[in-house]
Amino acid sequence: MMVVTLNSLPPAVFAHILDQLPTTGDFPSKSAPARNLHALTVLARTCRALSEPALNRIWRALPSLVPLVCTMPRDLWTMGQPLSKDGRQYPWTRIQDLRYIKFKRMVVRSDFDRFLHYSRRVVAISADAPVWTCSHLAVDVEARAALELALPVPYLLPNLRELHLFLQGVHDVELWKLMVSPKLQIVDISYEGYRLTVFSTLELKRFLERVVATSDGLSHLTIDLKTFPPELQKHVEAALLGMTRLTSFSWVDSPPLRPAVLHHFSELAHLQSLTLQIHGVGKTGAQLFSGLSSECFPALRNLRLTTDVLDWTSSVLLRTRRDTLLNFTLKMTQPVSADALKTLFDTLGVQHASLTALEVSLPTGDGAQDVFPPDTLWPLIALRLRTLDLGSCPVAVDAPFMRACAIAWPELRALCIGVRCGRDVRPRGVSLLALAELVGACPELRAVGLALDTADIPPRALLEDCPPLTQNGFSLCVGRSRVEQPLEVGIFLSRLFPNLEWLHTSWQDDVDRYEEESGENAVESRDPDVVMALVFSHRWATVGEVVNSPWEVRQQERRAVIAGRIAGE
Repeated sequence: MMVVTLNSLPPAVFAHILDQLPTTGDFPSKSAPARNLHALTVLARTCRALSEPALNRIWRALPSLVPLVCTMPRDLWTMGQPLSKDGRQYPWTRIQDLRYIKFKRMVVRSDFDRFLHYSRRVVAISADAPVWTCSHLAVDVEARAALELALPVPYLLPNLRELHLFLQGVHDVELWKLMVSPKLQIVDISYEGYRLTVFSTLELKRFLERVVATSDGLSHLTIDLKTFPPELQKHVEAALLGMTRLTSFSWVDSPPLRPAVLHHFSELAHLQSLTLQIHGVGKTGAQLFSGLSSECFPALRNLRLTTDVLDWTSSVLLRTRRDTLLNFTLKMTQPVSADALKTLFDTLGVQHASLTALEVSLPTGDGAQDVFPPDTLWPLIALRLRTLDLGSCPVAVDAPFMRACAIAWPELRALCIGVRCGRDVRPRGVSLLALAELVGACPELRAVGLALDTADIPPRALLEDCPPLTQNGFSLCVGRSRVEQPLEVGIFLSRLFPNLEWLHTSWQDDVDRYEEESGENAVESRDPDVVMALVFSHRWATVGEVVNSPWEVRQQERRAVIAGRIAGE
């Protein structure tokens, strides 16, 4: 009989075992955050066969360099208050009990023995990493400089692949250059705090230059600097021009890129995902893309744009290589007209018929948008959509468009139109019969968000030819749809969605918003809008109770109907 030992198990089995052990959230006590890794630490001390896999999992992701510094000899470092070079406390410190690690003596080579034993296991630096007991500590500026000078190896973290930095102070920038690795693949930089100083700007410039020179495999880059200084942009753009292997690039909440940089990215053969947030450029935004060729972005699959002008968005789509784009997300910060939105959809239908996911977000404030006519959406019928999210677009959807959707998108999984609009924007609802036809034609449908017209309830006989959706976890959002017969509507929806698990309405959101803003109970309000929200919120709650009635009975009923139909055939 063959004996299976731990040493004979393949690494994939070890990885599967360790995946079953929780690393965060299993011990919510704030007094002992390190217990989040309790199960892994116990496993690491069990035997030699389990020690290495468990240690690799424990040290795989760190919130900062502090856990590694704490492995150095205890006579080397001490904990002190965060003081600046002139002896004053840092004014930007948000954590009151934050303390800084300082070195008491000169760092020697032997101090890195345990440090390097664990640093080779670090794969990611991220704020979302498991919490450690030293989360209230940070490395002092002088200690960082000493680490860099005394480092006995070329790279502090030789196997680092992901670097997610969320910085809140100017002195955190000085730590970046210690986290460069030849295996670095993902870099996500986000800065919120005081304006970057000249010294910190130079540090960021050196960090990006070193990333370009060292990390040949860098594929994902995200830059989000809300306090972006003008003198830094040219250094950042110069570093971006040297990155030729990126597959994903995000430029978020930063000044517009120069046309030369956009032209560089448009010619990258491997760029598959592009995220740009460009505000305050007005009509001059079209000049950013005027120099692009007609077949730019040859491999682009995912495009996300956030802007205040819709005119130049269509020009970007026209210049993107035909039938390569699969996912497109557009977020508008200013209202748009129906003609402009229809022009955008026309461009998508002609240039990118292969699109499978589309999301368009418009301002949702009261009075921000007018209701668009039904013909606004007709160009989308030419696409091959599986996901359509127009929840903030007030479009008056009609029955012919719903029938066209059912025919054009047989693999539709999620559909959301006009359920997240302002309180005074109420597009015309879709009939329950049209909803049933859509459900019958799209068997993979799992989420629907539509304003419903519940005035006419189809007879039960019509549902016999419409197979019910049997997927678990189906969700339905009805926005601010009105309902006069909650019991009958609930029975209809329960037959159409036997496994409906989530029914959401915006009426309850209006009630909660009123109580939060006014501090009063909505039941005592005499505001007609609040009274109407309360009435329809209560009615839709009744619908939800009917829909969530014992689902076993509904399933047995449907099975009996289907069995009788098969027996008759």
